[in-house]
Amino acid sequence: MDDTLRTFTVTEAVGAVRTALERELGEVRVRGEISNFKEAVSGHLYFTLKDDRSQLRAVMFKGSTWGLRFLPADGLEVEADGEVTVYEPRGDLQLLIRRMAPAGQGALMQAFERLKRKLEAEGLFAAERKRPLPRFPRAVAVVTSPRGAAVRDLLHVLERRWPPAEVVVVPVPVQGEGAAEAIARGLDRVSASGAADVVIVGRGGGSLEDLWAFNEEVVARAIARCRVPVISAVGHETDTTIADFAADVRAPTPSAAAEIAVPDRREILALFASAGGRLHRCLAALVTDRRRTVSALARAYGFRRPEEFLRRDQQHLDHLAHRLGRSAHAALTGARGRADALGRRMDRVHPETRIAAERRELSHRRRLLARLAADRVARLGARVRESSRALAALDPTRVLERGFCLVRRGSRGTIVTAAAGLEAGAAVTLQFHEDRASAVVEAVEPGGLLHPSPGDAES
Repeated sequence: MDDTLRTFTVTEAVGAVRTALERELGEVRVRGEISNFKEAVSGHLYFTLKDDRSQLRAVMFKGSTWGLRFLPADGLEVEADGEVTVYEPRGDLQLLIRRMAPAGQGALMQAFERLKRKLEAEGLFAAERKRPLPRFPRAVAVVTSPRGAAVRDLLHVLERRWPPAEVVVVPVPVQGEGAAEAIARGLDRVSASGAADVVIVGRGGGSLEDLWAFNEEVVARAIARCRVPVISAVGHETDTTIADFAADVRAPTPSAAAEIAVPDRREILALFASAGGRLHRCLAALVTDRRRTVSALARAYGFRRPEEFLRRDQQHLDHLAHRLGRSAHAALTGARGRADALGRRMDRVHPETRIAAERRELSHRRRLLARLAADRVARLGARVRESSRALAALDPTRVLERGFCLVRRGSRGTIVTAAAGLEAGAAVTLQFHEDRASAVVEAVEPGGLLHPSPGDAES
């Protein structure tokens, strides 16, 4: 190894390369196609620029992206201004981009279509957002460059068509670096002031690059947030810009925008003249008709004999007064009758009256209840007496009082109801009314009742 060579650390070597590159090349412009495009959460843009033979890493920090006039995407060819440097942590060669623009008209059209799709998806071009223009504006603001034939033609048309309108020109650059931002600020000033009823924003014709400021997102959003209706008038009739889609009305040229913004005084004067003629004819016809009406009234009977109408009205008034008196009397009589009926009804429902009636009813019910209770007790007493007599008739002791006796087997045996139930020699007890006797059966004889002999009757 050659000991004369200087020894570097990796960091020192990469740093030396970075310093040499930046000192040698300085700021450069690189043209290439975007690939591997990525937008970080921080807002920084990371991608690769390539051509058919090489590729170069590139980064565009958020602070530099504010000036972008298009939406970067894969496949888009661009021209980027910046410094070729080295990202030291990885030792990668990269382009640090300060400014970037599409390369060529084809790239501009791609950027135009991408921005158009984006804003359209947000609803910025929706028909329901479009506002109607005022019919007779008192003030018209024109946001454009004060130089050029287009603005002179526009102001001439405004003056010729509607002189009463105040015209305020807001001077802004319409092409070149910073033009889009200037146009947006001009629209914001008009919106904040509230001095204009309608705004015309635009410029004369030119190439796509010349008109590009009106294809910037910042202009489209300024048009959308403007508080007054906006007419877009950019270029010629065949030119179409993002501003045309965002505006409330698109005019093919600046002069056409002036014709749209204000009415034509000659047409208004002709309209007034026509309306004045119609009004004169209508008034004349009305006066003639009223004259005929007055003449007819003057010839009418009422104007010739007005006292007849007065007498007839007085008679009608007397009739109404008589009817009113009768109605009032009838109403008063009816009211008195209703009051009397109500008084009688109140007397009937008075608490003292009702209490007296209830007391009478209670006394009547008490007497009725006492009578019913006495009748009930009498009926029950009669039934008791009748039942006592029947029970007495069935009392066996009463039968014994008439000379009969009960025959029992033994001293406490069962009652004998037939002689067939006894046998000779059986002991029996004879139960009389007041005492009893014991006996022995001598014989059992069949047969009926024994009739007493005359001697027994006598004894």
